[in-house]
Amino acid sequence: MAPHKPPPPAISLPQEIYDEILEHLPRKALLQVARSSQSLRWASTRILYRQVSLHDTDRMIQFFNTLKENNDAAHSVRKLALTIHEQEPLPPQSLRLLCAGLARVSQNVTNLCILAKDRDIFASVTEHFPRLKYLASSQHISSGLLSFLRSHPSLVHIELYNPADSILIYFAGPIALPNLEHIYDPAHLVEAVVPKAPVRAIGIAPSSFDPCDYDMERRVISAAARSSEKVISLTLWYPVVVRNVLLKISERLLDLVEFNFHGVPLWEGNLPALFEGVEQILQKCHSLRKIELTADYPPRLMLDSMEYEHELLTTWSKIRPSRSCLPTE
Repeated sequence: MAPHKPPPPAISLPQEIYDEILEHLPRKALLQVARSSQSLRWASTRILYRQVSLHDTDRMIQFFNTLKENNDAAHSVRKLALTIHEQEPLPPQSLRLLCAGLARVSQNVTNLCILAKDRDIFASVTEHFPRLKYLASSQHISSGLLSFLRSHPSLVHIELYNPADSILIYFAGPIALPNLEHIYDPAHLVEAVVPKAPVRAIGIAPSSFDPCDYDMERRVISAAARSSEKVISLTLWYPVVVRNVLLKISERLLDLVEFNFHGVPLWEGNLPALFEGVEQILQKCHSLRKIELTADYPPRLMLDSMEYEHELLTTWSKIRPSRSCLPTE
């Protein structure tokens, strides 16, 4: 009988090498490592918690309750997307939990997305986010939201999907956002921000998603004309007299890379009249790489277009922390 061979000696690697390997694993593989390896569980979980997307109130409650018990996990969160589809506002207890959870992750979060029906979540968020660069929200324009914007001058990109009845009634004085480069806003907030920021990406939709909102044309022209930089991305929603807009801001469009036009009525015979003279204007945009026309109206909450030069939110895995403090599929 052949002698039994001893198992090969275990290879011990520095933790830095394990971390480097884990950094490049797909998220499903990371989940498997977190569940099966006691020694690598924390390292893989920490990477998973960098990007968290929560799609209902129950998952939000589970996630923030997990953070109560694990401060290290809270400090790992860099990008947090919260989508609550319930039509009713959050109950007071859930709102308090949300605000407490945001306070726990505030020091390291760079990207924050809150899509919810609540009237003014930001009025309850008192914590400062020192590293915040990107903000997306479907909240009503309110004193809370404006105060939040004013207190975060480091913002580079804001995207606001405001409800149909949002009205700018609390605004008083300019909002100083000196680093802002990207703004997508269906209400009048853009006019308060643009004069104070070197905006290079502008998107403006009707303030009430009303097909009769022709004031949008004036707002696009005003925003582009007052920006201190040339525009590289322009997103419009119908109705807007495209040729008039492009003519009046043509000097700002020499570096234009992307032109999007949503809500276009694409019935037969309409496009030639709608875009009369536009082709000649766009031919001068030598950097133009993308033209997109869609018939979608009103605009969807398009998570796949929320970041222009950032990692897309749709690449975030649907991490749903379980009671065992590990994300699940």
